[in-house]
Amino acid sequence: DARAATREYAFGFGAQMAALFKEALDPGFAQALCARALEACAADEIVTVADEEGDDEEEGPGGDGSSSGGGVRLRSGLIDEKLAAVHALGRLCKHCGAQVGPEAALAVLRALCGAMPDQPAEGEEG
Repeated sequence: DARAATREYAFGFGAQMAALFKEALDPGFAQALCARALEACAADEIVTVADEEGDDEEEGPGGDGSSSGGGVRLRSGLIDEKLAAVHALGRLCKHCGAQVGPEAALAVLRALCGAMPDQPAEGEEG
C-alpha cells in the first residue's frame, strides 16, 4: 500500500527531526507526531482473513488483486509502518520528552507494552 509506505517515511522523517532538534523541536510537531504514531501502533489490520468465496475486498495472497479463495493475508507494508512509528516514538521520548509530556509518554508505554495497571492512589499500596 503506497499510503502505508508514505506514512512509514513520514515517521522516519519525524524521528530524524526529533534527533536533530531535540529540545528545540516544536511541541506541536512533537505532539502531532506522537499522536499519529500511536494511531499506527494501535492499527490491527495487519493480518486479514479472506473468506472461502473470495468476497474479501483486499488483494489476494499474490498481492496482485487476485483471490485464490480463503486464506490469511499479511500486509507487510503496515508492519513496516508500525516499525517506523515505534522508532519515531522512541526518538521522541529520548530526545524530546518535555515536548511530548508525561501523559503522552505513558500512552506510548501502554501502546507498546500493552495495558499497564494504573498507579495506586496516594496512600494506597500497589
